[in-house]
Amino acid sequence: VEKCGENGVILVDEGWGRETEVDIKSGMRIAAKIPSDHFLNTEDLEFKVENPPVLVCDFKLETLDQMLSIMNIFQACSKAGEKGLVVIAANYGRQAIDQIITSNVMNTRAWASQPNKTSEEPFRIHLLKVPSNTQEEFKDVATYLGATFFCKEKGDKLELAVVSDLGRADEIRVTKHGDGLILGGHGTEEAKKVRIEEVKLLYEK
Repeated sequence: VEKCGENGVILVDEGWGRETEVDIKSGMRIAAKIPSDHFLNTEDLEFKVENPPVLVCDFKLETLDQMLSIMNIFQACSKAGEKGLVVIAANYGRQAIDQIITSNVMNTRAWASQPNKTSEEPFRIHLLKVPSNTQEEFKDVATYLGATFFCKEKGDKLELAVVSDLGRADEIRVTKHGDGLILGGHGTEEAKKVRIEEVKLLYEK
């Protein structure tokens, strides 16, 4: 508790060994929503993904072009040997959610039918919704992850997104009640320092 400090979060994971292990990681809290129970993937009905590449944007993802962009990135990540892709966006249309769920189900069936599986689990796309009214939270998340932030107000085109625009975290967890943690973001220390100064200026205005 002393090492985590008053602003730290303590997580307890069940293990099979007799030893108690303590692993301290840097992280950030986010208020996130899970757009469908399909993305709850633990026994405790939580969202938990380890070492995922992450796409960050403040769009409502609903158009065909946007979903084609997601699928193109999905295919590139799959070819690179990734286990999954996390998409963080402001919102999702119902059709977009259904399309991703259908894709995940088809990938799971294809993986299950392989006689000699090339991975321990099927490749999946995981959706998270961050219903923020400003860009600032998305900028914070993107900086912490080392991701390019695709901003609606600036006219960024998701169709131009490539794998190098993705960020990464050691782990992302979100409860069904919307309590989220991003652990071990891969953003650079220099970028984090710049972002901290930007936030300070915002509060000084």
